[in-house]
Amino acid sequence: MTVLLLAGTGEARRLAQILAEAGVAAQASLAGATETPAPLAIPVRSGVFGVSNGVACWSRRHKFPAILDATHPFAAGISANAAQAARLSETPYLHFRRPAWTAGPGDCWSHYPTLAAAAQALPSGASVFLGTGKTSLPDFSPRTDLKLTLRALSAPDTLPTHVTLVLAPPGKAAETEIALFKSLGITHLVVKNAGGPLGFAKLEAARSLGLPVLVVDRPPPPPETRTASAPAAALTWLAGYLSAEVANRLRDAARGT
Repeated sequence: MTVLLLAGTGEARRLAQILAEAGVAAQASLAGATETPAPLAIPVRSGVFGVSNGVACWSRRHKFPAILDATHPFAAGISANAAQAARLSETPYLHFRRPAWTAGPGDCWSHYPTLAAAAQALPSGASVFLGTGKTSLPDFSPRTDLKLTLRALSAPDTLPTHVTLVLAPPGKAAETEIALFKSLGITHLVVKNAGGPLGFAKLEAARSLGLPVLVVDRPPPPPETRTASAPAAALTWLAGYLSAEVANRLRDAARGT
């Protein structure tokens, strides 16, 4: 029986590698939102979790022993569909949630429940760096009284005249982000609280420069679902639904994470 891993994050890529090394039969599902996703160590199928009822039928047909959801913290729709599919197909489901970012000494953060709320909170005349991806542009583009800089991996279909586009992945070093923010005259930073190491450099840069950061809080996990915040805990949970031999190999692998 094949474990289903809902992927799309660095943690999912690492989990896939461990499953492959432990000899666990597994299949990954991707949302299909990324044009060139990073390769995974297990077979991949894209675009499965758009409709929950269809997923439930697919889950029943394949009889997955368990579903491990390691999608992006803001992929709320996919996680909701997956959790519903798991309930309908009576399949064990775990929602992996990497720890969120937390403010430290010197940070000036304010929190918002949605992108739209963050957009409305920005003061007129601000020079804003959007570290929120191109799908967030519709929430901010109506604010023509702002100077907006959007960083994205690919260009949006349309770009308003008051928006500057930076085609690049998140910077890996605070010094690089500091130089970028200074060159653009940034006064405010907007981020989604995705957590994880990727993207944290921009928060360090904002702290160094004393910039206000508008943090969009992540949506909650699907209701009444089990969660884990560490890969080892997720793998240990998964081992409980596998044969004894495979489970022992997976537990050994989990101890090394």
